[in-house]
Amino acid sequence: MIQEFAYGILPLYKNPKWEYELLIVKKKSGLHRAFTGWHVEFWESPLQAAYRELHEETAITDIEVDEKTLLELHYNYINKDRFEIDKYVWMYIWFVKNKNIQLEEQELMDYKRLTLPNAINEVTYPSSKDLVRKVQEYLKRISRK
Repeated sequence: MIQEFAYGILPLYKNPKWEYELLIVKKKSGLHRAFTGWHVEFWESPLQAAYRELHEETAITDIEVDEKTLLELHYNYINKDRFEIDKYVWMYIWFVKNKNIQLEEQELMDYKRLTLPNAINEVTYPSSKDLVRKVQEYLKRISRK
């Protein structure tokens, strides 16, 4: 089994009702609903890679990041060469101020901004659903401060 490591972003918005919404994207590869991010170039820090991926895939730039919090997404899959991959993705939580999005059309089909309970229902895989629950727990912790 091959291990892969990557970084991604969980962009959060506050809607007019002051509820948090999470940006969920639909990828063309696999046609699943998930999150932005993944590849780290050798010259990048994890934070730089996460920002680059978010910007490349959505054109989002106006953000506030919690650099101290990384949530883990872990899953296995079979790649196109039929190798079993054990993948770990560490996700930053980013608070987005500007709601303008321009999707990178080669990789993504569409997007939704959903409240966290709706995001749990919308993402495709169980590990992604667990990650949204971790975001809910994180938001409860910071709201108590």
